[in-house]
Amino acid sequence: MLKDNIKEIFEDIQPAIRETGIRLVEFNHASINHGRTFVLKFVIDRIKKTGAKDGITHSDCVRITKIIEEEISRRFNDDELDYTIEVASFGLGRAFETTEDYEANIGIELEVKLNKKLNDFFKFSGILKEIRYGQNGAEAINLELSWAGDKKIAEYLKKKKKNAPTVEVPSCITIPLSFIAKTSIKINF
Repeated sequence: MLKDNIKEIFEDIQPAIRETGIRLVEFNHASINHGRTFVLKFVIDRIKKTGAKDGITHSDCVRITKIIEEEISRRFNDDELDYTIEVASFGLGRAFETTEDYEANIGIELEVKLNKKLNDFFKFSGILKEIRYGQNGAEAINLELSWAGDKKIAEYLKKKKKNAPTVEVPSCITIPLSFIAKTSIKINF
């Protein structure tokens, strides 16, 4: 029944959801009550953010839930299907998983943790300026740096000791995606 049509429903609702300026980031489903009830879980985010605080609101979740319900109602009678829909935000601290996650956050301050050092650091924070593409798709990101390691860029430049070895701290950096262990939105309190 629904189980056979889930992929089709997921694909059919995507254009209507994108028209609202929102994208589906993740979708999961499960059955409970010995397969009689379906739980459909959707994770959503903005297609393009204007700032770090430009996240998903409660009313966005309600609007997307209605779009999903309308599609299911179009396909099934109310009495032939028992289901629950859960719609949630992508979340601030959640790690990026796709190129679309980076594209949605151009102009936003990110925290990037690496799996190997780049310019003597494993961690950078800064404004995502662009995504670099090659023949195989996205290959790297460019950040306008605000932090390298655990220090602000301004602190490195001010507190450099006279005979200390020079540590190159550029104002912008290109980070290959293959170096990235985790990227998330930088949360400033």
